[in-house]
Amino acid sequence: MNFRLIIVRDATVSSCPKCGTVGSLDRRKSKNRFESIFARIIRRKSYHCRECKWDGKLFAYRISRNWKSIVVNYIFLIIALLIILTALIILSKSIGSP
Repeated sequence: MNFRLIIVRDATVSSCPKCGTVGSLDRRKSKNRFESIFARIIRRKSYHCRECKWDGKLFAYRISRNWKSIVVNYIFLIIALLIILTALIILSKSIGSP
């Protein structure tokens, strides 16, 4: 079962948001200390396209492509845990009472 709903992506191998060229993005360093700290907090980094000269920021995280099946997996997991906890509570009460 797959439980990774949010995936850290490597934007350098993804496509450019402007021209759509795959693998043309290069990572840019932060311009100052404030931008560096801010990029670490929100996980948004600067990139530059070699083909169309696009400069911009992209998020380091993305939602998994099969997010619906992952949510279903989490729901089944929660239901199974609730059934187990309920059974444990019922068994502990029946064992503890004389």
